[in-house]
Amino acid sequence: MESDQKNPPLTIATTRLLNSQTNGSQGVLVGGMTIRRPGDRSKLRLSGIHTLGYVVAGTGRFLANGNWYDLHPGFVFQRLPDYECELECNTHPIWKHYWIRLDTKLSTRLLELGILKHQSAWEVGTNPRYVQLFTTFLTKLKNADEVQLPQLYLEAIELVRMFSLSGIASVGDDLVSQMKDLIRQNLASRMELEELFAEIPASYSKLRRLFRASTGISPGAYRIRCRIEKACDLLAEGQFQVSEIAYRLGYPNPFVFSAQFKQITGQTPTYFGDL
Repeated sequence: MESDQKNPPLTIATTRLLNSQTNGSQGVLVGGMTIRRPGDRSKLRLSGIHTLGYVVAGTGRFLANGNWYDLHPGFVFQRLPDYECELECNTHPIWKHYWIRLDTKLSTRLLELGILKHQSAWEVGTNPRYVQLFTTFLTKLKNADEVQLPQLYLEAIELVRMFSLSGIASVGDDLVSQMKDLIRQNLASRMELEELFAEIPASYSKLRRLFRASTGISPGAYRIRCRIEKACDLLAEGQFQVSEIAYRLGYPNPFVFSAQFKQITGQTPTYFGDL
């Protein structure tokens, strides 16, 4: 973590290494609390492993993968693996947030499995229980012995997962839901996505960024996935030829459909339909 501007913030952190008895590798578990007051540095560049923070006091902005997100008490922000991030805080009168860091390999796998969400900032609301969860965890992290660390690592994953899967619906969430609905309702259309989303009051570049931040994939990849899922349903019914399914799902010809189907499923449509 690198910083600039004025005095360093007050950070209380605990770092523990979890040694694997099977292969000798180490996992890193870090937790802490950061406070900034007037005169402290207002910016932090976040680098390294996966970080999730919960804002308790103050306002600020979070830059993730080229997008800025406004932060207020009750907001969660998350540095995803391979994202360039920066935290900018308003230190008048004070800024305070709790945070947890997980090993990058582990968090990447949890994101792939859908246990964590691909999004950078969202609102969960102010709740004394959330603060209590963090303070209790940080106390355990500081005092745990080597035998207790593996269980504490699981508690950290559960805490991050809880925040990752909760949240108050935001404008961005609403826009992503609209995009998903339009895609699913227009699988037969060959319309470009930018044209399909024309009714949504936002630029296509912004919509695409919001969609990827929320789902981890692009709108185009999501449309392909929806088409292939629908194709599997139609093939399982056994009432349609491959060529008819291709045209029903917006493909220009059966050859393009068959190639994409095999690329996604590993099987040809004909073979899948005969199972």
